[in-house]
Amino acid sequence: MTGDDASDERRVVMVAAYARNRVIGDHGEIPWRIPEDFAHFKRVTIGHTLVMGRATYDSIGRPLPGRTTIVVTRDRDWTAGEYADRVLVAHRLEEALDLAATQQGDTVIAGGTQIYAQAMPLATHQILTEIALEPDGDARFPEIPSAEWGEVDRVPGPGLDWVWWERISAPPTLEVAAVAFVRDGQVLTVRKRGTSRFMLVGGKLDPGETPADAACREAEEEVGLQPRQLEPLGTFLALAANEPGHLVRSVAFLTVPEGEPQVAAEIEEMRWMGLDDRHDDLAPLLEHHVLPLLRQRFPR
Repeated sequence: MTGDDASDERRVVMVAAYARNRVIGDHGEIPWRIPEDFAHFKRVTIGHTLVMGRATYDSIGRPLPGRTTIVVTRDRDWTAGEYADRVLVAHRLEEALDLAATQQGDTVIAGGTQIYAQAMPLATHQILTEIALEPDGDARFPEIPSAEWGEVDRVPGPGLDWVWWERISAPPTLEVAAVAFVRDGQVLTVRKRGTSRFMLVGGKLDPGETPADAACREAEEEVGLQPRQLEPLGTFLALAANEPGHLVRSVAFLTVPEGEPQVAAEIEEMRWMGLDDRHDDLAPLLEHHVLPLLRQRFPR
């Protein structure tokens, strides 16, 4: 997007303009008007795929020409009205990123605040405009973790600087093992105390522990089951469901339960979920990585 990146890997690029106080908007409006920055935004995003929240899309009011638009909204009934045939819809950021990977160019994260915050650990580049103002506003750009990002270029403009950043180190990543207990077309899911998402049975690896050993230990501790055979499903990287700014790298296994699960103290709720069921309270790892594999393995 700067014209000098020769990488063959698809980039995830945060593009934003923010003031000295990190304000990016006020009640859906941009609290400045700088034509040169509008032209800059078009220049660095044309030919790419924009990912934005519904409020950001509503503030624009239409898909921008020359770019693919993906809107992230929790409302499963939402459409873009007269532009429905030109706007793709996702219901979580990771779903949007998976969808964007099938579209043109780089994946461009275009706001608002929650989408920027969720995308920060997944982004590879940032193209930011620093505005020399301190306006009032109700939306702000998140802080950039200094240990993870390095500034690579800065170009002054009228009352602003255009700044290019690249990732220099990986974000904090949790290493976990997970077990998909599957029977009769259902998978066992749990919601741990203090969390809002349902996930697979599993948890963090202890020092020196193999993923398979961790999976067996967690299964015994959480639901009182001892897997006899573990079939590897794969290793997946996803947003951590309950650790903002973190990723989770999970080694997942498939097994058939022997006996009935028993809820342990750290589990708030347990349920058997149909492989084709749809829920709004699933951890990204389960929803976007494991469930699609299980649906292929166990077709209805």
